[in-house]
Amino acid sequence: MVFDLNQNWNWLPFVVSRNVTVSDALANLDASDGDFIKSQSLFAIYSPAIGWKGSLSYLKSGEGYMLKQI
Repeated sequence: MVFDLNQNWNWLPFVVSRNVTVSDALANLDASDGDFIKSQSLFAIYSPAIGWKGSLSYLKSGEGYMLKQI
């Protein structure tokens, strides 16, 4: 799926049929240092040195997320 994303907060539905790691799900995103994705209780932040890190490891099928692009 292709989504138009803006700077700041974006709603990001996850409508694939299986759970996918944050790194794999956002592999085509031109992420910047400090970009942030969160669910209701988990999060991950992007660092060019280490990639996506935080308590959010997988995007779950049927869930929605908020993505903040710097």
